[in-house]
Amino acid sequence: TTTTTTTIAWRRHTSLVAPARAMLLSAVLVSVVGVTASLPPHFANEQLFAGLDEPMDLAMLPGGRALVLERKGVVLLVNVNRRKEKSEPYLDLTDDTRTDGELGLTSVALHPRFAERGDTAQVFVYYSSSTAGTNRVLRFGHLEHSGGIDSKAAPRSQHVVLWEDPEGFVGGSRAKKNHYGGGMAFGPDDHLYLTVGDKDQPSQSQDAGVAAGKVIRIALDGSFPSDNWGAQKASRYSGIWARGLRNPFRASWDLHTNTFYIAEVGGNDQKTAFEDIHAGLAGANYGWTACEGTCNSGSQQMFANPNFPNCKCSTYAPSVWSRPHDGKNMAIIGGYVNRGGGFPLEYDGQYFFGDFTQEKLFHINLTEPSQGPVLFDDSNVGGITSLHQGLDGFLYFTSFTRWESGTGQVRRVSYLPPEENQPPIISKVELLPAQGSVPLAVVLVAKVTDPENDNVDVLWRFSDGKQLVGNGAVRIFQTSGQFSVFAEVTDGHHTVSSDARQITAGSVPVPIISSPLNGSTFLALQTLDLVGSVGNPDAEVQWDIDFLHDDHVHPEQTGVGGLSTSLTVKDTGHDFSGNTGFIARLTAKVDGVSGVASVTVLPSKTRLDFLAHEDVGTIVLDGLVRKVPFSITSLIGFRHTLSTVDSYCSGKKRVLLFQGWSDGHAVATRELTVPNTGGSFLARYKERNCVRGQCRTRKSKSRCVCLKGWVGSTCSRRKNIRRRRRKQAVTTTTKTGPFVITTTTTTTT
Repeated sequence: TTTTTTTIAWRRHTSLVAPARAMLLSAVLVSVVGVTASLPPHFANEQLFAGLDEPMDLAMLPGGRALVLERKGVVLLVNVNRRKEKSEPYLDLTDDTRTDGELGLTSVALHPRFAERGDTAQVFVYYSSSTAGTNRVLRFGHLEHSGGIDSKAAPRSQHVVLWEDPEGFVGGSRAKKNHYGGGMAFGPDDHLYLTVGDKDQPSQSQDAGVAAGKVIRIALDGSFPSDNWGAQKASRYSGIWARGLRNPFRASWDLHTNTFYIAEVGGNDQKTAFEDIHAGLAGANYGWTACEGTCNSGSQQMFANPNFPNCKCSTYAPSVWSRPHDGKNMAIIGGYVNRGGGFPLEYDGQYFFGDFTQEKLFHINLTEPSQGPVLFDDSNVGGITSLHQGLDGFLYFTSFTRWESGTGQVRRVSYLPPEENQPPIISKVELLPAQGSVPLAVVLVAKVTDPENDNVDVLWRFSDGKQLVGNGAVRIFQTSGQFSVFAEVTDGHHTVSSDARQITAGSVPVPIISSPLNGSTFLALQTLDLVGSVGNPDAEVQWDIDFLHDDHVHPEQTGVGGLSTSLTVKDTGHDFSGNTGFIARLTAKVDGVSGVASVTVLPSKTRLDFLAHEDVGTIVLDGLVRKVPFSITSLIGFRHTLSTVDSYCSGKKRVLLFQGWSDGHAVATRELTVPNTGGSFLARYKERNCVRGQCRTRKSKSRCVCLKGWVGSTCSRRKNIRRRRRKQAVTTTTKTGPFVITTTTTTTT
């Protein structure tokens, strides 16, 4: 017989096996989340554009311009150096964009030879098509108009669907609205690489026949390259390049080292979840649902997640770097490797990434990941959704804050060498007052300092196009409405801008939510009837409902008109572990002035305990392997999938045979509907001595080994004739990018 074993190892982890380094890494992983810091000296975090609706991604164009994607389906073209200039939509896909859950317009990439103009001036976007019922990659031309922001996308009739997810959506099920991924970038081979999440269906990550949980590799003509992992067998989906991912929301290529970095968001159990950064490798399996964190054998074992004992390096590719949640919410947003340009030399080669829930920016040296990440900026400017290196070498990112309409931003982190004249610093902007009835007189005050004590001039720019000059300027608002204003300050060398602030002139409408009551509870499959009212019959009203999960949210319903609506609570999909619930907001708008009312409703939960024989050690709950015993609190009426092994070969020459669950279910894999009173669920086993055809004892190890068809180690049937065995092993080692691939072929005669 011949057996071939392939082990994939991250080359740069090989220097981390020393115990001292292991202690260092452990300390860094645990402590980094609690560090507080501001930007290093001579860096500045500046708001470029505000008032956007959930900006998700951006792409830098020549001429200081950028394409900015709003989740609702709008692409904007802006000039990052001229904040006062705003464009009409560059492309409007709102009539074909589904936005419930995490669906929407999420990612953009430019043709690798976009700057050459002509036929290669093409843009690619990844979005949720409501008409096609699936996520797709759309390709269209860029129509340049003198390098300005009035350039447009080619007409819709000329758009080409480059790729569509063949599985599509499952009508209305919340389980299919999350984890669609969206990392999209061109590689050195001019192929498009797209990361797709597991769609809240964990088992799909290991299903070779579907796109969920995979890296999809697509040629520019929409075909799949013949050397894709998925193209090697008819039973596989041909677009698959790599697999085994949960929620790889962002990914990027470092073309300096030809490495594809994938930032994977971790699980919902904050006690066991890890955030991962992977390096792409053709055919790699990153292990979800067997893995969170790196694999747990060989040189990687000291960095592994102990809650995932089946994550073996002989089967799954190790991560480059992993970070435990340690009881806190995290959602990594990759990210790019900084190469030259605007930052000092010590930042060259650093991987910059953000965190959506923590609203912070980090950087890490992925060639020495044991040093851990460095907190770069903790300005808390909203949940970060994307970050990129601009053509000027600076860091550009998008962010927004849920529950607050129009909070989306595009921001830039820039650097100015200390030997040069430094820009003015705007430390505070005051609007006195910021709200009141009309006519409303507002005094505009900016607190400004200049490092060289240069004289400064202040210009105030309003969202309606008006301008005022001078610190302490006064504007009188005669009509109702909501306006934004920012200060533009110049010292003769530099011009800087403040964040935008809001002025509300006129009476604020007061919507009221009469049902449900704030703090009330719900069960699975219960229909929540939401009823509101507002005093002014001419008010424009809309509902927005979010699923709360600790300190972040998942959109549930967005922009639903009318004074009443309803929500039916699902009994599958994203579970209700942790601090969960729904927040419903009713917004009323009169004469441009908005008022908001909100209520929070909570799940009615109960405790479930899970146990099994200590030798079996694990139970699979909703596709995830869990060490027993463990407990969860879950929504009453919610449906979980629960499974254990039919048999298990244990020590002392015995086999454990499954006898049923303690609540009477006889099969090892079953559905569990959470009962009103909770309960314990014990997987019962009966011990037997090892017998022929079930288990046998190896002389080298005093334990039972399962025969083929049983769970655990497998053995071939032995012939009655005893034969002398001879083993010969040949090991080859190759280096591919950042990986070491070790292949061992063992021949037994």
